[in-house]
Amino acid sequence: MIMQRDPKAARQQRQATQWSLGLSGSMRDAGNFLAAGAFALAGALFPVAAGAIDINGGTSWNGWTQVGNSLQSGIWADDSTTRSFDIYQSVFTWNNNPITGNQDQVSASAAPGFAPGAYSNGAFAVGDRILAIGLSMQGGADVVGYEVVKFGLGANRYQAASSVGATDGKASMTTWGMSGDFTAWLYPSLGPAQLTVLSSNGTSQGGTGSYSNLPGGVGSGTSYDFAYREFRQGTTNGSVQMFFDLTAMQALYGVGGSLATTALTGVGTSPCSGGGAWPCGSWNPSAMPIGAFPDTISLALTSTGGASQTTVAFDVTLNEPIPEPTTAALLGAGLLGLGLFRRRRAV
Repeated sequence: MIMQRDPKAARQQRQATQWSLGLSGSMRDAGNFLAAGAFALAGALFPVAAGAIDINGGTSWNGWTQVGNSLQSGIWADDSTTRSFDIYQSVFTWNNNPITGNQDQVSASAAPGFAPGAYSNGAFAVGDRILAIGLSMQGGADVVGYEVVKFGLGANRYQAASSVGATDGKASMTTWGMSGDFTAWLYPSLGPAQLTVLSSNGTSQGGTGSYSNLPGGVGSGTSYDFAYREFRQGTTNGSVQMFFDLTAMQALYGVGGSLATTALTGVGTSPCSGGGAWPCGSWNPSAMPIGAFPDTISLALTSTGGASQTTVAFDVTLNEPIPEPTTAALLGAGLLGLGLFRRRRAV
C-alpha cells in the first residue's frame, strides 16, 4: 500500500527548508560582510600602498609635503630668530624604497642605509609605517650640527610661540611632555645616537619631568643604531632627511617591546660606571618604554648649525594609530581565525 503524505506537513517542510536555506545564505552573506570589514580594518591599520618618495639627502622632494619655514609664525618655537630652513614631512608605507644620489649618511656605527642593527632589529621591513622629516637650509644656514626630534604622543603637546621671538613656545619635553613621550637624537659623529623617554609627566603637566635613556644610547658602550636614519647633502644651504620607522619603534621600544625595559638590563656595560657628566648621568639599562602612537602626534624639532640653533613645533597626522605589539598580534590572530572559519565553511 502506498502511503500518502499529508499536504499540510509537506508544505510546512518545504517552508522550513526554504527558511533554512535563506538563513544559510544570510549567514554566508554576513560572514562575507564581516570578513570584508575586518580586512578593510586591517588595511587601514596596516596600509600596503607605498608611493614614491625621494630619499637622497634633500636634493629633491618628490613625495614630500612642505610644512613651512622655521621663521614662520605658527611654526617657530624657540632659540635663534635668524636660522632659516624649510620643513618637509611625509608618512608612507615602507616598500624597500631606494636611496639615490650621492648623499652622506649620519650613521657612525649604525648599519649602512636602512639595514637593521642590534637595537633596530626588524626595522624598515616591507609594510612598516614610516615618518619622514626633511629640512632644507636657507639664507646661508648650515647642516654641520645635530638634530633633536621630540615626539609628543598627542596633538598640540608641543606648540609654536605666538610670534617669532616670543617666549611662550612650548618645546621642552621635561616641561610640556607626558609620560611615555620621547626624544630621538641624531648626531653627525654618532648616528641615531640616543632615545630619551619621559618616565613622568613634565613639570607643567603635574609631574617631575624625570627621564632616562634606552640602552644603546650615548654612554651605554653599545652601538648607535635605533630605528631611525638620517641622510644629508652639503653644508651651507644643505639639507637633511630623517626617517623614523614607527612600526618598529613601537615593537622594539614600546610597552611589551623586546628592547624596552628590563629585557636589556646588563646588555652593554656603561663606561660611565653609574655617574659622571652628561650623558653618563642619564643612561639607564632599564629605561621607560615609549608610549603608543596615536593618529596625530606633536613634534618639537631642534636643528643646530655651526653657530646657532632653531626649534620649531608642529603636529603630524599619521592617518591611523600605530597599534601596540599585543594589539597587532590579537588583530592578526582574529583575522587569521576568521579566514580559516570562512575557508572551512566553503569546503
